[in-house]
Amino acid sequence: PCDGTVENVIENDGVYTVTIKHSENFSTVISGLELCYLNKNENVYASLPIGYSSNEINVSMFDSDKAITSYVINDNQILWLT
Repeated sequence: PCDGTVENVIENDGVYTVTIKHSENFSTVISGLELCYLNKNENVYASLPIGYSSNEINVSMFDSDKAITSYVINDNQILWLT
């Protein structure tokens, strides 16, 4: 979704869940990937894919441990509403 660093990659029965740290408080969890192109501590860029899936994936964004449920995208930046 935006630049960051891979914080964690978990594989379970061939399905990957990736946690990306974008800042001290902002992170994204992407689950349902069949292939993951990155490893822990690698850089993530908004313009490059992190993995592949022929099925549906789930993307969740977090402010610390709180799920971000309302946001807008402005000039390629995610702004969440509190």
